[in-house]
Amino acid sequence: MLKKVISVGAKWVNGKWVKSAATETVETTSTAFQKGKVYTKMKFATNPIAKEVTHTRLPEGMLPEEMTMVNIRKLFNDRYKTMRYGDETKLRSATPEQVSKFYSSIKSESKGILIDDEVDWIYRKPSSITDRIQSFSVIPKERVSMNINAEPELISALDRYIANGEVFVNGKVIKTVKPPKAYYKVDTSLEEAGSFWIRTDPITMYFRDPATPEQLSDIAQITRQFSCSTPVNFPSGALKGANWLSHAKEHSPEDLYQLYKRALKIDPKLAEAIEVKVTKSGYGRLAGVDYGKEMPYIERYRYRISEGQYQAIESVVNDYKRALGKTGLDAIF
Repeated sequence: MLKKVISVGAKWVNGKWVKSAATETVETTSTAFQKGKVYTKMKFATNPIAKEVTHTRLPEGMLPEEMTMVNIRKLFNDRYKTMRYGDETKLRSATPEQVSKFYSSIKSESKGILIDDEVDWIYRKPSSITDRIQSFSVIPKERVSMNINAEPELISALDRYIANGEVFVNGKVIKTVKPPKAYYKVDTSLEEAGSFWIRTDPITMYFRDPATPEQLSDIAQITRQFSCSTPVNFPSGALKGANWLSHAKEHSPEDLYQLYKRALKIDPKLAEAIEVKVTKSGYGRLAGVDYGKEMPYIERYRYRISEGQYQAIESVVNDYKRALGKTGLDAIF
């Protein structure tokens, strides 16, 4: 197929490359799909230097140079929904009686356990943790996400582990260890079409210190009998030997800021999309960290978002950079 384009070439003048541009007719190859990406190759016949330019689309099919900041923000949201909900197929179910008992168990007080009700989530934490979880005053180091069923007995078992260090399996304590510095949250959207039934991780445990191999083994033992038989694809990958669990680092506000700075070097509109996403989405700031009144909000403060949101944004930044298709000769210009 013939197509008129503005071609960018180069001439060697006085010991250096000098850009030159001209309108010419080129022949393009047919578009070919490979692993969800589109590659269009063009070879210029009249330029002094034969040059091949590769344009790579994002997996969703868009060219970065054609996207607006609004398009990029929408892609952040779409990626997050895919990571957390997949195709929204129902992963788990329960009888009305089971649902009622499970809801009662996540709302009920338990010895050594404090409860934070955060609208769509219930946080259950050992009484040794006295700060309000959602204040962001203390950032957890790691998390274990659980593809798990709505079983009341699970709540009791997790409570016993974080409060007393009891590894409670099949109705008995098989060992007692030092309690981890950890708490967990449960999705409370238990109506028939609620998110508990379709999200990959309706229960997540957070660790104040990096989780040890022994602690990960304990969690696997405790949760095995309650695991969901429908497999899910965790963004961070399943825990080895326990495919219903995912173990991942929890990113800090500073990590998010560095991701923003990286995006700024790739494309200003990509960075702007992150800034608007973070500052306009109702996320809390890390109290007391102020880097100067004259700076943009995302630079003046350090924001924190959920790990799932961070992973979605990071995946877009990575794919966006690859899709720009810069070549070595492009860098010279």
